[in-house]
Amino acid sequence: MFKILFLGDIVGKPGRRAVSEHLVSLKEELQPNLVIANGENAAGGVGIEAKLAEEIFHYGVDVITTGNHIWKRKEIFPYLETNAHRIIRPGNYPAGAPGKGFCIIEKEGLKIAIVNAQGRVFMAELVDCPFRYLDKLLQNELQGCDLIFHDFHCGYMSFLFTCQQCLSTLEVSGKNYQQQQNLHEQQTESLVTLHPYRNEQLELH
Repeated sequence: MFKILFLGDIVGKPGRRAVSEHLVSLKEELQPNLVIANGENAAGGVGIEAKLAEEIFHYGVDVITTGNHIWKRKEIFPYLETNAHRIIRPGNYPAGAPGKGFCIIEKEGLKIAIVNAQGRVFMAELVDCPFRYLDKLLQNELQGCDLIFHDFHCGYMSFLFTCQQCLSTLEVSGKNYQQQQNLHEQQTESLVTLHPYRNEQLELH
C-alpha cells in the first residue's frame, strides 16, 4: 500500500513548530511513502516565504501545496518558479502567474501527480473554472500517472460537497484518483491520511 500523509494548514510559527516536533514521530508511526503539506499560511499566519518553505522541507515534507494566500508575500514568486517541482499554487489562475499548479514525482516506482486548484464561490480572486482546469490536466499532462493527489482550496461548504461528488466519479486510466479537500479558513481533512491529533495538542489556536 502506498501511504500519503497530508498536513494542513501549517499556520505561522506554532504550526511550523508542531511540524518540527511531531513529523518525525508521525513518519515513524505511519510510515508514509509521501508527505504533503499545505503551507500557504506558514509566514505569520498568511502567505509563505522561501526560507520558511526550505524550513518545512528540512523537517521532512516532500511537497508543499498552497492556496490564494500564496500571493500575499511577493518575495515567494521567484521561488515558485525555481522550485515548481516541489511547491505548487492553485493552477487555475491566469496564464503568466508565477509557479505551476501541479508537479509530478516518482516514489516507490510510481508516477505521482500532486495537483492544486482553487474554487470560485465566495473567493475574491478571479480564477478559471477548476473543473475545466482539471479536465485539461487529466487529458494531457497527467496521462500515465499512477496516482493523483488533489488539494482543492475553496471556501464554501456546499461547493465543496459538489466538488466531492463530481471528482469522485473521475477515473484516470482505470487507476485511483485520490483527492483532498482543503477548507478555506476551516480545518482541513484528508481523504488519504488523517491523523487524530486535535488542534489543542498541536497548539494551533
